[in-house]
Amino acid sequence: MPDLDPAVIQAEAQRKVRAALESIEAAQRLLGRACEELSPIIGAVGPWGRVGKLYDRVHAEWHRVRALLDSRKLDLDESGRAALAKVLPGKPSGGGGR
Repeated sequence: MPDLDPAVIQAEAQRKVRAALESIEAAQRLLGRACEELSPIIGAVGPWGRVGKLYDRVHAEWHRVRALLDSRKLDLDESGRAALAKVLPGKPSGGGGR
């Protein structure tokens, strides 16, 4: 595997954390919508409350994931680095042109 610039790795890791945050935010919106739908239903107070608590847990997790962006150094595991190396422009090789 080619050597990757640590700054490029850091930027990709940050991008992935931001994408995860967007997914968590989408989950929060869906859970909020589910609570709104359940709210007027007689007899749905139990499910409404459980979905509301799930929303709160997802919201708390958003903050924990967000804290990763404050880390001094994020890194990618081997599979993350391999995937990144595939999408980066390759270094010119000495043999073969177009």
